[in-house]
Amino acid sequence: MEAEELDRRIIHQAKLWLDSGKIFGDSGKDFQRINVACPRSVLKEALQKLKKICIDR
Repeated sequence: MEAEELDRRIIHQAKLWLDSGKIFGDSGKDFQRINVACPRSVLKEALQKLKKICIDR
């Protein structure tokens, strides 16, 4: 999946706001940065949303 498509899915389908790795240059373009400093329940929900958008390709 291209970085732009992944960004679009994360924002519009999963309704999450992550930092696209592309802000860190070419070496980060295929990565996403997530802040895990939150309650475990919030992290679990976010990870389930991410899993769903990746499976529903």
